[in-house]
Amino acid sequence: MNKPIYDPPKSDLLITAQVEIPEKLINKINNGAIAATVLGVLVLGLILLYSSSRPDLGSDYLMWLGFTAAVCFALAYGIYRKSRVASTLMFFLFLLIKILIWIQTGSFDRIFMSAIFLYFLFRAMAATFQYHKRLKEAEPAA
Repeated sequence: MNKPIYDPPKSDLLITAQVEIPEKLINKINNGAIAATVLGVLVLGLILLYSSSRPDLGSDYLMWLGFTAAVCFALAYGIYRKSRVASTLMFFLFLLIKILIWIQTGSFDRIFMSAIFLYFLFRAMAATFQYHKRLKEAEPAA
């Protein structure tokens, strides 16, 4: 026993397993983050359009649009960081907003564009769950 008494104990905490994450999975998550960012930019565009051309809408409506844009950007960042909660919230938030708009207006115009965004957001949501499943499988059993 020539070991000094002040040496730190050895543990496996610093040894991390390399997790093999397919590039397709990362691309799906990044595409979902891009789609959420584009939605935020489109909402900001609506704010600029409505503030100059429709002064009758009032500041409350524009404030809610600004809040929606901020939520879109925050959730886009969460999707980029591979958050399951952020990707799920963004998917269902966009779906809820579209359903409410369709109920309120009664028209299904722009359904193709909505379907494209829903497609990318759903794929990002599924990919974040798959990503975390792979991370959990690679963890050593405690």
